[in-house]
Amino acid sequence: MHRFAGAGLADKGKSVAVETACQKSWIKRQWLRAEVLVIDEISMLSLEFFEIVDAIGRRIRYNYSDQPFGGLQLIITGDFCQLPPISTEKKQTSYCFESIVWKQLLDGNSFLLTQQFRQKEADGLVNVLDKIRFGQLDPESEVLLKSRCLHKINNTQHQHQQQQGEEEEEKKNLLQIQPTRLFSLRQEVATENEKELAMLKGDFHYFNAIDKGDKHYMDMLQKNCQAVTNLSLKVGAQVMLLKNLDVGQNLANGSRGVITDFNMLGYPIVKFLSVYALRVCHPETWDIEDEKGKVLASRIQIPLMLAWATTIHKSQGINCYFLFYICNIYKIFGCVLVYIKVVKCISYMCNLYFMF
Repeated sequence: MHRFAGAGLADKGKSVAVETACQKSWIKRQWLRAEVLVIDEISMLSLEFFEIVDAIGRRIRYNYSDQPFGGLQLIITGDFCQLPPISTEKKQTSYCFESIVWKQLLDGNSFLLTQQFRQKEADGLVNVLDKIRFGQLDPESEVLLKSRCLHKINNTQHQHQQQQGEEEEEKKNLLQIQPTRLFSLRQEVATENEKELAMLKGDFHYFNAIDKGDKHYMDMLQKNCQAVTNLSLKVGAQVMLLKNLDVGQNLANGSRGVITDFNMLGYPIVKFLSVYALRVCHPETWDIEDEKGKVLASRIQIPLMLAWATTIHKSQGINCYFLFYICNIYKIFGCVLVYIKVVKCISYMCNLYFMF
């Protein structure tokens, strides 16, 4: 959204952001050529940024400056009970629906979608989610949620490694895809993944990213690219895919797997939960391009990240077909973070636990 609007970081006020956008000819061209702007996850846009984008649209599309976004048609989707607006400051930000622009734009043109496709009514999850959304838990829902609380993860992998003496049995259990543990803080995730990787037997395999481009754009890419600069892996490492490799085979961003081996070229061979066959993960490219398709900055790296643990935010794109633990609930700094993960669960009784 920042890139389309041309507002840069939009951290120096509305007037500066508008001038920044208007100085770029390619930003003006795409605003003038656009017929429809689709904004997903609208809850993440603050009131301030929403009004900045509106001001840019009115300025560039000056023939329609009396209309929201310069007369550009908007299709907006999202759930205001999920991710809150992004803010770089400590102060609480306002939701974009509180803006006068929102009222001008969507007055009488909003629609509430009520049919659930992810969950089924039978296991009670839909009813519990409806109550969590508005903070209106009844005693029955509270009992159901408490039944999913644990104080210790039964890590069958480590138990088998200690108890089974046979090498084949140990290898079999080592290469099982384990549940992902979700934390609210990145430092907790890093600590958990480093601890688990160190406990694995075998040699480390190191993959260093190849970065090219102007420093300004490289800094931007570094900030937004999930692929790390230096990646360390071993056989048995729990991993998550960071690229859409084959959507038809369900090999998409967020797919979970485990490293089973490394091929002759040193690339990891992964057993993914979503496919039966093993898959070699070759290096992939992440880049930033200008309006003409010229690459301004790029990173080449193996499209994997360690996934014994990940943040609740980073797991947003993953549906909970597999088992998940939401860990250290008492450390979660935003109550909505628990809800946004629970709402991704397919089945209430099959794949969700809370850890304290």
